Amino acid sequence: MLRRFSFLFLLILFLAACRQEESDPTVIVETPAAATPTLPTFATSTLPLPTPTLPATATPTPEPQPALRIDDQRIDDSGRVLIQTVTSLTPSLLAFYTESNGEPGEFLTFISIPMGTSDQIELTLNPLQVTDTLFVRLYADTNQDNIPDDPAAPLVQTAFTLDLAVTVPTLIINDQTVDEAGQLRLDGGTVIGPSWVVIHNEVNGAPGEIVGFYPLTPETSYPLTMTIRWREAVPQMQAMLYHDGGERGRFDPTTDMPLLRQGQPITVSFRASLPLDVTVLDQPVINNQIVIERVISNGPGWLVVYTDDGSGRPNLIIGYTHLEDGLNTAVTVSLQPNAHTSTLYIWLHEDEDTIGTFEYPRTDAAVRLNGRLPLPFSFRTNVNNYLIARDQMLTDGPIIVSHAVTVESGWVVIYNDMAGEPGEIIGQTWIPAGVSREIEVLVAMDEVTPTLYVALHRDLGQPQQFDEADLSMLVSGRAIIVPIFLLDN
Repeated sequence: MLRRFSFLFLLILFLAACRQEESDPTVIVETPAAATPTLPTFATSTLPLPTPTLPATATPTPEPQPALRIDDQRIDDSGRVLIQTVTSLTPSLLAFYTESNGEPGEFLTFISIPMGTSDQIELTLNPLQVTDTLFVRLYADTNQDNIPDDPAAPLVQTAFTLDLAVTVPTLIINDQTVDEAGQLRLDGGTVIGPSWVVIHNEVNGAPGEIVGFYPLTPETSYPLTMTIRWREAVPQMQAMLYHDGGERGRFDPTTDMPLLRQGQPITVSFRASLPLDVTVLDQPVINNQIVIERVISNGPGWLVVYTDDGSGRPNLIIGYTHLEDGLNTAVTVSLQPNAHTSTLYIWLHEDEDTIGTFEYPRTDAAVRLNGRLPLPFSFRTNVNNYLIARDQMLTDGPIIVSHAVTVESGWVVIYNDMAGEPGEIIGQTWIPAGVSREIEVLVAMDEVTPTLYVALHRDLGQPQQFDEADLSMLVSGRAIIVPIFLLDN
């Protein structure tokens, strides 16, 4: 019994030891008395960590930039131009320029562009102003006042080419002879709309005084005849085209402006042989001299003065002076002393041989018309004093008296109006004997009336000092006095 109990006890110990070994193979089993209990340890399994996923790189959105696209195109008389696309970040201006030596030249026009992108924009240019290439600039206009923020810094610049299908206005006027009716022939022309051909005197290669004008339309037939004020004309003239921009059919230089082709007026220079004309006033011979107001010479020539033979015909030559080609004004002619008659005659002569040397009768014969010697121009030398004065615009400047002719020195005197009669003297100017022209008389402006009176006074007191002794000049016992009217602007 005791043996069986001992055997069972040993068996239990053995089984306990075996179970210990199964649970931890690393444990060393010793005798129960020496065993030190240890806690079991567990091997930790290491699991692989997941690979982190990086966020996708964002593609940057490009910032919008100012842009401009205008394709090459055709332009006709309508002047229509198409702009394909404009992109602007601010309100802007689109400015157009002609081309000059590969760079922007003359400014043509501009249009306002809103912020953002605009497509298919139409505008109209003057078809006569454009060049084959145009430059276009986009300017910021943040204030929308139609003034570029920085004119020196356009946002974009580009250029495009134009195929010009434009009717260019033209004129054809050939050299010709103008008769005493002032008839001038226009040989041909082309205009787009209602226009004017305007005839100017040519002065140093440029257009001067206007001496005639005539309306033109696209339907006008050529050749046509117009009239000019030939007595005011010179042989070298210019015809210029003007736009009929004011009241239709009424020429007004303030509203009807010259037509321009690429910034230049459309002109034709031509030469006209004008009728012989001499403008001379009846006048006294002062210091053996006379003055001719105006002479037209078709080429270099001579103005020759003849005496009267007593029967109303030219007789002896007593003076001559050289004439330049074209207009000659205020021509002074010296006469032989004490040789003049009460009537003198003028003939125009050629300057045929040595220019500037009078060689008549060998050469330098009198000018003939259609092979015939014309009647001479005549004037009187036994004249009374007189003056010529015209109505004029009221200004703050002097009163202008056209001419005064006197046999002695004197005064041009201005009176104001008092109940339809000369009133107070408000200005005067001294003049020498002979012919005086474009006489300026300063007047007291606070005493000026709408009607003024111009008079001639003698210089009887202190020379060239106006005083009470300087009485009126008289003709047949009456004072020489002429009324003039001042016109409002």
